[in-house]
Amino acid sequence: MVGGVVCLLVALMSAFAYFSRASATEDGGSQYPLGVATILQGVAPTPPGFNIFNDDVLYISDRLNNSRGGKAVPYFHVDVMASVLRLDYSLTEPIGGIRFGVKLIMPFPRVNLTIGSGPGAFHQEKAGLGDIGVAPLVAGWEFETPVGHLNQSGQLGIVFPTGSFRVTDAVNLGRNYTAFTFSQGNSLFPTKDTHIGFSANYVVGNKNSATNYQSGDEFILDWSMGYELTRDFAVDVTGYYYKQITDDYRAGVLVNGNGNKGQAVGIGPQIRYKFHPGAVTLKWHTEMAVQNRAQGNRFWLQFYHPL
Repeated sequence: MVGGVVCLLVALMSAFAYFSRASATEDGGSQYPLGVATILQGVAPTPPGFNIFNDDVLYISDRLNNSRGGKAVPYFHVDVMASVLRLDYSLTEPIGGIRFGVKLIMPFPRVNLTIGSGPGAFHQEKAGLGDIGVAPLVAGWEFETPVGHLNQSGQLGIVFPTGSFRVTDAVNLGRNYTAFTFSQGNSLFPTKDTHIGFSANYVVGNKNSATNYQSGDEFILDWSMGYELTRDFAVDVTGYYYKQITDDYRAGVLVNGNGNKGQAVGIGPQIRYKFHPGAVTLKWHTEMAVQNRAQGNRFWLQFYHPL
């Protein structure tokens, strides 16, 4: 089960535009779901033919951080539950030793935001279709190395602004701009029972035409290290590193005078179970070293089955 390159998931988790001054990128969000690609990152595309994935994630945060890692808002809560359907297809035969495929990703998030306390607290909630993503080019190859078998993959992802967006709303299901994600995955198997992998991702987004906001480029590294206890059951330590590379601009002006760059680190356990021919994964990520974003916990259930 390979994490999608552009499946939206918690890209929508920071729908708190109401406090965008404290959020890296516009509203502190991203078109890439942090921590999704922690499962055999280089093994892509999946087996020949059609394959179905379902990624369910719950993100909970009671803290919105400023550029120094301190609380930006005294009373803040956001929780996002997203179910993402992914359908991919790979060719039956490799071409020149490379397997090619494509992906379609459809996210359905529910976002719940509360700011403040007591009778005067602000609250907004929305649910529906998010921004649809496609990966028109997925390529994978594999070979032996002195330290083990290596699988590698490369993907180009495009996310389209199909989710609802209103400038006056604090919660939006879409980000109102097209984004491009470039991903390169690696899975090293030093022995038949061990796996070390990572997926390096770079996100470039267009300007939001409704707000005249240009979010900076982002770099995300999803990683995992695991051991197969049995033929069907594996345990892993996984995580992610998020860093905004370039500055945010609003109407051509540097946001907050410092570019408003965000960062985050997540880490947690993961268990994988194969029931042949499918598989299911459970994992948890807790965040730290967070700047200009929400800081919280992600809980995942990921499912794969060939069609």
